[in-house]
Amino acid sequence: MNLKFPEEDIHLKIFFRKYTQLIMTMQRILSERYDVSKTSLKQDEKLETILLSGGVNIELIGQYPELEKHTLSTQLALFRENVNLESIVEAKIGYRKMHLEV
Repeated sequence: MNLKFPEEDIHLKIFFRKYTQLIMTMQRILSERYDVSKTSLKQDEKLETILLSGGVNIELIGQYPELEKHTLSTQLALFRENVNLESIVEAKIGYRKMHLEV
C-alpha cells in the first residue's frame, strides 16, 4: 500500500502506518496459528481418530503421560459400548452424560 498524504497531516500519516503494521501483524499471527504444519491440528485429528475407532497409537499416546497406554484400549472399548460414536461431538456429549463410577 502506498497511499499519499499531505505533508502537513503528519499525525494521520503516522496513524495509518501504525494501523497498517497492526493489520499485517495480525494477519501473520492468524496465518501461523491456523497453519496445519505449525500447529497441533494434525495431532488433534489423530487423537480424534483413536477415540472414534478404538485403535491405540502407542507412539502418540506415549506423548500424554496422563493416559494409561496399557488400559486405554479397554477403556475405549467400554466407552464405545456405552456411547454412540459417529462423531467427536457425540463422543463429547456422551462423555458429559457419563456417571463417575469407582
